[in-house]
Amino acid sequence: MNMIVLVLVTLLAVRSVHCQAGNSLQGIRGTDGDCPYQRPEANCQQGLRFSSDDDSECFSDDECLPSLKCCLQGCASRCVAPVYYRRWCSVPVDLGILFETQAATWPKVKKMVNKVIHRMSITNDGTHFAMRSIAERSQLLLAFDELRDRQMNRFNVLRVIKALAPQKRTGRISTALEAAKEMFNQTNGARENAIKVLLVLTDANMDSDDTSVVNAASKSLRESGILVQTVGVTLDMNLMQLVDMATSDLYVWPGVDAEMLWLLKKLEKHHVMK
Repeated sequence: MNMIVLVLVTLLAVRSVHCQAGNSLQGIRGTDGDCPYQRPEANCQQGLRFSSDDDSECFSDDECLPSLKCCLQGCASRCVAPVYYRRWCSVPVDLGILFETQAATWPKVKKMVNKVIHRMSITNDGTHFAMRSIAERSQLLLAFDELRDRQMNRFNVLRVIKALAPQKRTGRISTALEAAKEMFNQTNGARENAIKVLLVLTDANMDSDDTSVVNAASKSLRESGILVQTVGVTLDMNLMQLVDMATSDLYVWPGVDAEMLWLLKKLEKHHVMK
């Protein structure tokens, strides 16, 4: 009995040393080298890969010495020594999604949003979702604190999407972005210690008079510490406008693919060395 108590006390001590309050120690990883954990920068310089602003020294491990890995450090990639993690702490993520709801593209957008919801760990201490439509009448579909306790689960988030009816026309992206910033206020359920991420699912085709307002709204989001990622919906996407909205072009996606989902999932895990 004394031995069991000793083991339990030891495990609790390990948890308190490695994980901050509200986080939990989970799992065992392999021994392959990994990039050092860094909380993602939300406000990088724009056009990293499309201009001389890119300060990266590598884009893959092959460009580094055999003993090093190519890792994102801040807003640029560097060749650094790998670390060998054995455990990880779960990290709270507040994930907001803005998406177009017009009938012509709604089946595709709906599928994209569902993929993201299925990939994340939705729990009270884990990932929370908030969602808003880009429509003529932009609606807050789900607030961060709307689901609580047992209601905070994947099924209830998916149910919001299932009940949504497509609209005839899209709305102004600038209006939706300005409203999105309000989603991340603590008074609206956002958590102070959470990594804040906004996914914007849109082709970003807009009137020229709306462009400057969109750029100002997205800049305000980034400066508030919100990691902005943009996802094109169709082949008619305005790529450069998607880049201008995002934290950097590292977070611009031509769709919801396996790499994007993997990087989102990785935000939930803060690795710690054994």
